[in-house]
Amino acid sequence: MGLFQKIVEQPQHSLTMLERVLCKEFLYALKNIQLVTLSYVNYRNRPPNGACATQEEKRVACHEFNPIRTLHGWGQTSAAQSDLELALQREGFPYVRKGCYNPFSYIDANLEYLDKKVNEDLERTRPASGKVDLIGHSLGGILAKRYSQKHPDKVQRVFQLGAPNHGTFAAVLGYASFVGMVPPLKQVLAKFRVCLDGSSALQMTPHHPFLREINDIRNLPRAVEFYSICTEYDEVMVGVHNTEHCNVGANVNVERDLGVPHVGHLGLIHDPRALHAIARYIKEQVVGKEREEIRHGV
Repeated sequence: MGLFQKIVEQPQHSLTMLERVLCKEFLYALKNIQLVTLSYVNYRNRPPNGACATQEEKRVACHEFNPIRTLHGWGQTSAAQSDLELALQREGFPYVRKGCYNPFSYIDANLEYLDKKVNEDLERTRPASGKVDLIGHSLGGILAKRYSQKHPDKVQRVFQLGAPNHGTFAAVLGYASFVGMVPPLKQVLAKFRVCLDGSSALQMTPHHPFLREINDIRNLPRAVEFYSICTEYDEVMVGVHNTEHCNVGANVNVERDLGVPHVGHLGLIHDPRALHAIARYIKEQVVGKEREEIRHGV
């Protein structure tokens, strides 16, 4: 890891911008592994159920802002959202919680879990709007969009970070890896009731019927605000245009609109500059919209 850190810190002329981005992406991938490992250790060392009441279990006054639920990407756990959660809290959002769903099963199979968590968020915070804001990275952005279609009465805003709304060829490789890996592993995991069939990767391949369905403007609720935040250096989106990822709502380019250059796919949830800019942008949209509503007496 130290070697790659030194490479990234080399003078700009010694590496192309793409090479620098890929080196940073490798570091962020290692950080993801570290975060997942630490979260597993903390889970194993947790106190028995009911042994103590944590701050998260208590009700939080959240009238000014909606509660926020973040959703991780494919092949990750909620631990990958730790940096994003911290950045949002630093911007003054009082209630931010990480969602941990099964990223390898059919996307719709996670809707029940997400609905349960959203109901918990609304019960604990009692926001004035009666709704939550969802922030999803990669596959998490697709899940957030899908959930808003099924439950538009519970979602006010959906922020997608590097979400492959039009599919990604990287998903083809992801699904192919499962075809070879799953057969010997599936029997073992079945004993623990863990679904690991790679269906979500298949659904994210370009031109898949599932993507056409969720992108159909007729299926997008008018009451929900959609924001798609992407980067020109997203290596996961190879072969896919990184503009206009959202058929409705705002399309935000990290380099052009937020002024943060050379951010990769994982950089959207780990790069300090990108996180600061993204969290600040999200707050501007939330606070700005609320001021508009107050001014017009909504």
